[in-house]
Amino acid sequence: METYYPVNYNKSIQKQRLIYILSTRIIWSYIICYISAAVAFVMLLGIFVNYFAYQPTDPSYYPAIIPLLGLIALCWMIANLVLMNAFVKVDGKDKEANRKNMIAILHQYYKLNNLDIADENMIRDIKPYEFVINGRMFTCLMDNEIVYLNITTVQNFHNLSPFNGLYNYYKCKRLAKEFKRLKSENKE
Repeated sequence: METYYPVNYNKSIQKQRLIYILSTRIIWSYIICYISAAVAFVMLLGIFVNYFAYQPTDPSYYPAIIPLLGLIALCWMIANLVLMNAFVKVDGKDKEANRKNMIAILHQYYKLNNLDIADENMIRDIKPYEFVINGRMFTCLMDNEIVYLNITTVQNFHNLSPFNGLYNYYKCKRLAKEFKRLKSENKE
């Protein structure tokens, strides 16, 4: 079974964010992740500087929409970095029912590659990176009646992706909605 980064369960629950156990591999992954984000930030900053420092006399040459698009892209980058390790928190029932419902939802939405259910407080699934297709790490932590969901995208060489945090957060929201629906069905 392929694993990427071990999760620090206690700190993750305490901080309400996905926290990995520190290793050289995760530190390098974060360094590469933030360097990628910094390069994107510098490129966006270049758009602003170019627009405001060398504002052309002909507005059709360099329309004002370009800095606006750059600002939107900058906000998107910041949101991705903030949401990369964020949890979607869902109220559940007891730990066993939560586990059963989450596994059913995962089977419904994903082709499970390496489902790890050995730990009673955690469910993980890892889809490895394949040539040009990003991988995925799904993590579900269970703390009594509360379930914490996170999806993280991995790129080549298993590095964390700084570009998919917002998308992954909304995928977790969708899973949380389905989890609530399944919980209410089981209640009846």
